Amino acid sequence: MIVVDNWRTMLYPFVQREITGRNKNNYIEQYKVIRQKGIDNYSFDDMDVPFIVNVLRYGPKIATVTKNTSIALNHITVDRHATSHSSENETEEELYLRALVSLRDLQIFLHTVDLNETTIPDEKRAHFVQKYSKSIGDLKLEIYNDCIEMFQIKKDIQLIISSDDQGDAFFRMYQSYNEKARLSDENRTHLWRFVIEASNAGIKSAHGYAATYYQNDLEEATRRYEMMIDGADKLSAHEAHQLIDFVNLAYMTGKKPIERMERFVKMVKDQGFCIEVTPDGVVWNKK
Repeated sequence: MIVVDNWRTMLYPFVQREITGRNKNNYIEQYKVIRQKGIDNYSFDDMDVPFIVNVLRYGPKIATVTKNTSIALNHITVDRHATSHSSENETEEELYLRALVSLRDLQIFLHTVDLNETTIPDEKRAHFVQKYSKSIGDLKLEIYNDCIEMFQIKKDIQLIISSDDQGDAFFRMYQSYNEKARLSDENRTHLWRFVIEASNAGIKSAHGYAATYYQNDLEEATRRYEMMIDGADKLSAHEAHQLIDFVNLAYMTGKKPIERMERFVKMVKDQGFCIEVTPDGVVWNKK
């Protein structure tokens, strides 16, 4: 891509005009960057791909690219649009595939620039390809590792579901993940992912653990604890303490316990646990 010397003085008024037009959302974020850095300090490294494509298509002739490069840029823009407009109903497999397709198209773009933009010095094109190929390769490896982890977790959950004693199978699997979690932050992330996925799969023993992950989200934590007690004939001492600790957390953080949490207190009390509700929270009484 060959850029004219005075591209900044050509670009700035174009962007200023476009942020008041029909397609202003295509330019506002980059306008903010220009204003923060100043147009004299603004560079192509500050631009995102959709902005570059819009400038090349509709803006002043600050740069020229070959037809093949323009097509490759368009593929990247389509990928970006698909990612930013996720319906949130996609499976994890679909999201991983989408990410890998995006990385593939980025790699194609690098090679397209290298092969077609021959007016750029060879050493600059080589540096461009080498620099960003490494980043793309690192991201691919991260995604592949994440995929392996996801499939392993799903496999473990299926083993729990198919076991004769789901509670025992979950606790044994949980202990295995927990032992690894002590070794690194990454493994701790795997532990919580396993717990959340197990809870989502309806494994009852996982709901209480999942609720602790959402302690700062009163609504979601309440929902997980409701999943734990729904259909339960008897609470274990551990589950009773989990519920009361959660109710007390709401008191301590200044959040008024929501009405659904009163059910937790009543259930614990009805099952013979000695508790007393006070203005400051729920306390345990000795028998």
